[in-house]
Amino acid sequence: MIFQSETQINENLITSDVLDLDEEEKELKRLMSASYFQMMWTLLLTSIPTILQEGFPFLVYFLNSKFVSFLNNNTMLGGLGVGDSFYQIIVFGFGYGFGFGTNLLAAEASGSGDNRSAGLALHRSLILNWFIIIPSVITFIFSDKIFIMLGVVPELAYEARTYLVYLIIPSILFFNNLSLISFTIAFKQYKFPSVLTFVGAVADIVLAYVLAYKMEMGTLGIAIALGTFELIRFVGILVYVIFFFPEKEAVFSFNKESFQGLWSQFKFQMVMVIISLVICVMMEVSQIYSGILSAPEAAAQGLIFRLYVIFQTIPDTISYVTCSKISFYLGQGNITLSKKYVNSTALLIFLQAALFSVLWLLFKETLSRWLAGPNTVLQQYLEEIFFCLVFTCPIQSLLFFFTKQLRAFKPGLTMLFSCIGVLAIQLPGSSLFGVYMNLRLTGIWLSVFLASLVIVLFSAIFLYRVDFRLQSDSIRKKYSKMDISSDSFNYI
Repeated sequence: MIFQSETQINENLITSDVLDLDEEEKELKRLMSASYFQMMWTLLLTSIPTILQEGFPFLVYFLNSKFVSFLNNNTMLGGLGVGDSFYQIIVFGFGYGFGFGTNLLAAEASGSGDNRSAGLALHRSLILNWFIIIPSVITFIFSDKIFIMLGVVPELAYEARTYLVYLIIPSILFFNNLSLISFTIAFKQYKFPSVLTFVGAVADIVLAYVLAYKMEMGTLGIAIALGTFELIRFVGILVYVIFFFPEKEAVFSFNKESFQGLWSQFKFQMVMVIISLVICVMMEVSQIYSGILSAPEAAAQGLIFRLYVIFQTIPDTISYVTCSKISFYLGQGNITLSKKYVNSTALLIFLQAALFSVLWLLFKETLSRWLAGPNTVLQQYLEEIFFCLVFTCPIQSLLFFFTKQLRAFKPGLTMLFSCIGVLAIQLPGSSLFGVYMNLRLTGIWLSVFLASLVIVLFSAIFLYRVDFRLQSDSIRKKYSKMDISSDSFNYI
């Protein structure tokens, strides 16, 4: 690993008579001399395997909803949407928070040449997962009472609870899959997890079609299909990490060191979890609010939201890959390239978000007819939501990037801004605009837009005020001098 000052890096990269460059130095030279357009193109190509890996699960959730819609049961479809959103808040909120924390720690350690610390971060993450899994399972079991307290229509609440109980096993596998996959991404191993996700997604889609639709098993069929999907990913990634992972120093058996520093890593990852959880609440609570309105509106929200999330996987995953790269290069002391990644990623995400907004506007009627089928009431609600996405899509795309990157440097600030946006703007806004002012679905999405705008503005301002050199020095100092069993993570 290269471990040197920024000045030394620049001298090595600019000097043309350096003939004996290894592959890593050649890649650094290419990136340092690349234009912003070339950086965006490289970033997009690099992110494609991870985009597919992250996007396939959301494609699976969308198709599962579509198969259930074939049964022409709005209560079941609405219950699936409400239950799925609650599942996403709990499992994705905590899971992605823990996974992102694992990825940051492993990427910083690998960039600094300390692969053993990266392996210990994975061990601790797998142990700490159980502190989230057990409360999550209990919450699923009693979720119907939570929904009814929130005002969800009772029949939707009971349908959602049934679905969540079916998902207990898939959720356990999901938590551990994210830890393992986040670890491999920290070492720039993208392809194998993507292949596994593709195979699992194909198996899920086939099973969901047969069980949920053809055999009319409904949500039970969906849960069996999702369990198969997560089991394929878990077995495959576990075998890959244990037997075929290229960085052998990072893969070793659990030992005493694996259990030391648990509290510090837990604090670090919980900060990431709170931020991730708040963002998931922002994304998913609109589905729960639609359950307060009516079953058809909840069904429309459930269908369109799963489709929307597939497209939003692109900026979310690009942001995720970029944050990993920035942490890696900061560990090497390359300040210039880290800043270049920040600027090029923000520009790339803005351009793709603008493109998607145009697509929502042009094809909202066509997509609504395809999703609703003969259900004209459903089609009317779908067109209303698609129009809202034209304005919400760009700002939420930027939200993914700025919150992910800022929380790598200032997690406390990111948590504060996210909480302000969701708790002070979106939740009261959804009640005010959607329910009391009777704007219904439009009011719910208006509150999402306003909350996202506030978070993006604050996060962007503070991200560009971050001292990258100070962050780099902190990372390098931590991994050059830190006892790997110590409790000294700098997480605030």
